[in-house]
Amino acid sequence: MVFETRLGRPFEFFYGEQLERLKGDGLMGESASAVWLTERGLLLSNYVLAELV
Repeated sequence: MVFETRLGRPFEFFYGEQLERLKGDGLMGESASAVWLTERGLLLSNYVLAELV
């Protein structure tokens, strides 16, 4: 919600394709109000963040 409030669009608007791929790879998780790195995503956080740049 903070993301959308600050940027005027939801996280998925900007990163939906990457988020779906990263979730499919087990690197990120998502709920109605948050996205997060999974345990595996934390280990590969440089890769995850590079996908979002």
